[in-house]
Amino acid sequence: MASYQHSEAFARLKNLKETVQENYTTFQWLATLDFFIESALDPIATAYPDFLDNYFAKVVAWQTTRPSVKFSRNHKDTLAAALFNSLTTEGKTKRFHQKSMLLNRGVLFGAISGYLQTVNSYMQLHDPTFRISKSRRQLLIQLAEHRCGSSWLYAATRQVQYWADKAYAFKELIVQKYVRLAIMSAKRTYVEVNHAITLDDIIQTYMIYLSKAIDRCDARQGVLTTFIQTWFYSARAETHTSVLAESHSSYDEMVEAGLLADATQPDSDFETLQHIAATAKSIDHTGVIRYTLGIPEFFTSGDLAILSTHKKDIHGHR
Repeated sequence: MASYQHSEAFARLKNLKETVQENYTTFQWLATLDFFIESALDPIATAYPDFLDNYFAKVVAWQTTRPSVKFSRNHKDTLAAALFNSLTTEGKTKRFHQKSMLLNRGVLFGAISGYLQTVNSYMQLHDPTFRISKSRRQLLIQLAEHRCGSSWLYAATRQVQYWADKAYAFKELIVQKYVRLAIMSAKRTYVEVNHAITLDDIIQTYMIYLSKAIDRCDARQGVLTTFIQTWFYSARAETHTSVLAESHSSYDEMVEAGLLADATQPDSDFETLQHIAATAKSIDHTGVIRYTLGIPEFFTSGDLAILSTHKKDIHGHR
């Protein structure tokens, strides 16, 4: 059995000092972050509207093909109508419908990042240190601006970068506020699994779920701290799942240990497998097809109780 060890990441994060000392409300934190994100998207919607149209269309398609993951803080069934309304309107009305999708902040950060990567070559043309003939530089700039239908693409991109930097920096401030909660939760899980996984890896898992919680929290539905703690249940379940997978422990043992009871979000591969198995079981009651396809048989705590009762009856009638 591995012994308990503090990691360098644990020591470094534990000594991290919060930059913001004010006790802001969940609404203040998230509304400010949303303002920075949407301010970064506004110039894209004006200078390169086709980019956002394509991106939002892809998100709606992803949501359709990935029902176990929720890409919006709003009801996901409203995405298709909001997309249609945004594609058939222009200007402020289009942006209103885009914002009404309430896509997860991580998805919106993805749009910003994707846009900046798309126009990276165009922005290099404005760098005086970039070695290229003047005539060719002007031609390529004109072609890029003609393609997106905007003559102020450069100015718009500078605005995008400005607001994106503010958004990333502000999210980092929110992360700082909850880092100590994340590492202390990771430390408890490290003890629970008898140090079978390095503390660094567990901290990394908790930090990922912390970021996910910030991206998906809706201030209308509760407090950010409570929302983060709920997501930490999934981080804990994922860690236990990793340990049990390495030791080839069964699903029955996980149920008996109560390790899956707190897994509230179907975002890990293991939880997705559970949903697949449950759906397959509802179709193939005998298990013949599931056995052929290699789909595992999962038992709930109620199933285990019934099996335990039958086992006692069998032994009692021998």
